[in-house]
Amino acid sequence: MTVPSLLGVVAASVMGIFCFRLSSSKDELQESRDALLSNNAELEERVKELEAEVERTKQKAENAYRDERAKTTAQMAKAASEIKGFQDRATKLQNDNEHLKSKHSKEVQYLRDELGTANHKQVELRKLVDMQASELSTAREFTFMVDNVAAADITRIVQELNAANFQAAMQFLSILPLEADDGSDVDHQFIDQLRDRATHAVGRRLIEIAAQSKETDESFLILAFQSVLAYICHSAITSWMYGSHNEAGLLNATYERIRDSEQQAVAGRWRALTNKQITSLAGRRTNDAIRRDIIWGLVGILIAVGWEVNPQSARAAVVAELDDAVEEIMGVISRISKAIREDFISEDLQVVCAAGGATYDPSTMEVEEGGMPKKGPKDKYVPKVLATSELGLASRTRNGGMQMILKSKVHLH
Repeated sequence: MTVPSLLGVVAASVMGIFCFRLSSSKDELQESRDALLSNNAELEERVKELEAEVERTKQKAENAYRDERAKTTAQMAKAASEIKGFQDRATKLQNDNEHLKSKHSKEVQYLRDELGTANHKQVELRKLVDMQASELSTAREFTFMVDNVAAADITRIVQELNAANFQAAMQFLSILPLEADDGSDVDHQFIDQLRDRATHAVGRRLIEIAAQSKETDESFLILAFQSVLAYICHSAITSWMYGSHNEAGLLNATYERIRDSEQQAVAGRWRALTNKQITSLAGRRTNDAIRRDIIWGLVGILIAVGWEVNPQSARAAVVAELDDAVEEIMGVISRISKAIREDFISEDLQVVCAAGGATYDPSTMEVEEGGMPKKGPKDKYVPKVLATSELGLASRTRNGGMQMILKSKVHLH
């Protein structure tokens, strides 16, 4: 066989093999193509499902975001409203505070000054109390001290004070009527204060009766003058420091403790030494306060019963016409205070004054002539004190009781 023939045979064999393999590859490719198309269809279906799931998830997220945003917006709006309310209230409180600070700054300063003064007085009083308490340790030698004045002498001085009060009341009545108030330069608040003080001192019922009868029956007006003078005298005599309630309360409480724990002579000695010291320190100030209250007390009665008077003009009239009478009253007050607190050691004597409206007690009170209401024997009523016209005198006992030496004279209603 020739070479060309051999080559032809080889070529034919190769072509046969190629054609066989090509046919086999086409079948495999077709199968692969079909499988691939099937996979693509499945993948496309899966992609669609995933896209739908993503869309649903996205929609849920958007809805949740919108809901959360709306909720947050509402909460922020509510919080903003509350903050605005807080700011408004804070602004109002700040404005009110500034207004109050501006309004009361002077009052606060005044109170601070008064507090400083009161604290200083408390310190001085405590020093005085400590000094007297120290002296008590050596006070046994005074156990048998003799009184420098008798109780009967003090009784006569109290009766002298009652007479001086009556004379002052009659003298004040004699200068009435005073110049009427023309309404100019009048402090109406001060007038109200004078009226209230006078009413408190003598009682509203007496003021009403005196106001109704001042043009026809002067006896009730005189009684009102006597009653206010008795009230002021009683306060001046019974107070350790007239017009200084805190200090007087401290001294009174201290004396009560000493009186309950020591013999009467020792307690009386402490009382005498303390009163002497107080008189030397505050005597002038106390006298000025008593004089002022007597004058304004009489003027206050006039105003309370309805007299149209200028307070300052009325005060000037009292000073001009009753100065000697007022000085006499103050002198007797001073003598009684000294006698009761310093000179009479063996007992505790006390000037007594029945308050208006109190129930009548015949064991401590005496109805003054003309002081009994006009009621028949069949009338049933509880006698009440209308006013005290004259002060009484009593001896205090340790158990809080009183033994009358001189009954106070009263009018009933």
